[in-house]
Amino acid sequence: MNKQLLLCGTRKGTPIKVLENGDHNKPKKVTNLRNTGINQYTKPGSVTLNASMDHLSVHNQELLGSYLADLVEADGCIICPKTFSKQAHIDICFCIADKPFAEFLQTLLGGNIVIGASKNFVKLKINQQHKLLRLCQLMNDFFRTPKIDVLHNLIKYFNEKYNANLMMKGLNTSPLCSNAWLAGFSDGDANFLLEISKPRSGRVYVRIQYRLRLAQIYAKCKSLQLECNSMYGICFAIAILFDCNLYSYTHQRALGHNKSLLKAYHSYSVVTTNIKSDHLVCSYFDNYPLFSSKRLNYLDWRCVYELRNFKQHYTPQGVAKISEIKARFNTNRTVFTWDHLSTFYAKTRE
Repeated sequence: MNKQLLLCGTRKGTPIKVLENGDHNKPKKVTNLRNTGINQYTKPGSVTLNASMDHLSVHNQELLGSYLADLVEADGCIICPKTFSKQAHIDICFCIADKPFAEFLQTLLGGNIVIGASKNFVKLKINQQHKLLRLCQLMNDFFRTPKIDVLHNLIKYFNEKYNANLMMKGLNTSPLCSNAWLAGFSDGDANFLLEISKPRSGRVYVRIQYRLRLAQIYAKCKSLQLECNSMYGICFAIAILFDCNLYSYTHQRALGHNKSLLKAYHSYSVVTTNIKSDHLVCSYFDNYPLFSSKRLNYLDWRCVYELRNFKQHYTPQGVAKISEIKARFNTNRTVFTWDHLSTFYAKTRE
């Protein structure tokens, strides 16, 4: 594996199928359209969906839309069929510890909770078409990664099949610090790390990191410009926001059974390594909180940051506090609280 450091911030380095026109007059069979008011047989374009959000009390639609968009971009899968006889759906995956969070989102967005075969993850599957259209409307205009190409396919699907009249908007280029996009993306793909060591000198060494690693898994999207097809752009923007290092990794794998044909795979990691970057991480997530179980890790991580910032991590009391946090950190955590969901950007009306 080749590893390359791309310096960002103040450091030197690298700067910054649509359906074919056919006979749409023939009735198409549509299945599993319960609660949508659609008959079993319908012509494409002859039915509209009610995507009203009257059942929700939305505190801030921009924050809600940007958070959901990045959650889907990080851990979601948008399935858009090539024929009208099948239904589109969106799946969002969560680790098993986040099952209460998935169930909370289910009350807002609809769908079904499916437990994975390995029983270490759950999936929120949204396939009721009017609820899926509602989610699509919320997320539109907030995508920042190449997955927007699949969102555009979903919009085409709704426009052609249900006359949804949705506009296909481009990549969002607003400052990352202006909305909750990175919070949802971090709930999906980021980690907060805490390490404690005691060298021979006897002085306790404490290291904390925010780390986000993304793989370049998207094929080239015809609807996007060349520079928008890579995950490098969004990773670079995150590294600039937190004034930290951006690493590039490259490894090669054989294509099929022919080991002489190799394909290069790329991934990027954003990693904080100093107190200044950690301060910027705290500033962002204090303004735009996490809502998965990672929020608990962040709050503990922030506590260690404060101890380091005030030079208290060398004191006996500070060492004891950090050791206590380490014992329940990340995979060691067994007790979860979800009171913070009451502050989410939307809730169901009573």
